[in-house]
Amino acid sequence: DVAADARAEIDSIVLVGNDAADVVYTILVAEQVVFDRIAGLAVRVEGRWLVTRATFCEVSLLLPSGTDTICR
Repeated sequence: DVAADARAEIDSIVLVGNDAADVVYTILVAEQVVFDRIAGLAVRVEGRWLVTRATFCEVSLLLPSGTDTICR
């Protein structure tokens, strides 16, 4: 299962206020770089940092299976 072997590694974070940050991250699958140094936006929601829907959808468009349903 590709999703089970996938993880993100944060390359850089620049805060843009208390609850938002510009992030650059790399996605790895089975410890192999799949997407290197992707720029995006993260927001703090109830104490957790999450990438925004727009950032998630930009990456999902690069996947062979197409777009996740929340991006349509």
